[in-house]
Amino acid sequence: MDKTFKISMFSNRFAKVPSTAEFTLRDLAKGLLLPSSSSPVSEKNRLPLWSPTIFSANRSAANAIEISCLVFDLDDGTDIAHRLSFEDYHYIYHSSFSHTYLVHKWRLILPLENPIPAKDWKRAAQAAKMLWDKTIGEGVPDSNALTDSARMYYRFAYSDIENSKEIHKKGAHKGERLLNLEYSHIPEEKPRVTRYQRWEPRSTSSKIGVETLFHNPELRMKVALKAGASIEENTARNITCPSCGEREVYFSIDTTLPGSVTYPHCNRANKCQWWGKLEDLL
Repeated sequence: MDKTFKISMFSNRFAKVPSTAEFTLRDLAKGLLLPSSSSPVSEKNRLPLWSPTIFSANRSAANAIEISCLVFDLDDGTDIAHRLSFEDYHYIYHSSFSHTYLVHKWRLILPLENPIPAKDWKRAAQAAKMLWDKTIGEGVPDSNALTDSARMYYRFAYSDIENSKEIHKKGAHKGERLLNLEYSHIPEEKPRVTRYQRWEPRSTSSKIGVETLFHNPELRMKVALKAGASIEENTARNITCPSCGEREVYFSIDTTLPGSVTYPHCNRANKCQWWGKLEDLL
C-alpha cells in the first residue's frame, strides 16, 4: 500500500474547524498544485487554505497532534531555483500569490518519512532551519511559519496580474527518498516557569503593580485594538512597526499560554528586528 499523508483543509482564513484528508504522495502533489480557483483571483483572502498539521479540535497549537510535511515559506526574494538543492528528496513547490519576476515568493513542501508529534515541533523546526542553512546557505524562511505547529497556508492560485500563468511556478519532484527530519540532537526545552499568575479581576481598591498590569490580558487586548491589530486566537498581528512603518508587529494577548510572545516584535526578519513595549505602539 502506498504511504499516505494526513493534512487539514480550511474553506477560508476565518475557518476554525479543519477538514482532515489523507492522500498518497502523488495525490497530495496533485491536490496542492491544482489551482484552487478556476480563474485568476485578485485577493488571496478568498482562497482556501491547508495545514500539514492534524488537530484534535479547532485549529490551535494546543490542539495540534502531528505534522506530516515540512514547509519552508520564502517571502524574502530568495530565488525559487534554490529548490533544486533538495533534489535528494520528494518535494512539492509553488509560488505564492504575491510572487513576481523581480521578487520571488514561494513555498517548498517536503512530505516527511514520519509525522512529527506537535509537542516536538519546536525542536524539529530548529533542525529544519539547520537543514535549510546547510543545504541552501542563503535566504531566510519565515521563522514564524516554520515554528508554528498550527500554521495554515493559502492554496496555490493564479493572481489576476498580466501574464500570471507565465510568472507563477509550480511542480513536484520525485527524489530518492522522503525527508526523515532528525531532531534528536536538539535539546528539549526546560519546563517553562511562569513568573506571573494568570490575571484575575481585583477590587477597585486593590493596587496593581506595573509588571502585573503589563501582563493583564484585558489591557493587552485594549492596546492591540487601539493599535489597529487583527486578532488571531491569542495573537495580535498586523500592527504598524514604529521603526520600519510596515504592518508586521505582533504580540500575544495572554502571556501565560505556551508559546506566547510577551514584547511586541517586528516580523521582518533580518530587515528590521524591532522590538519594544506596548506603549510604543500607542
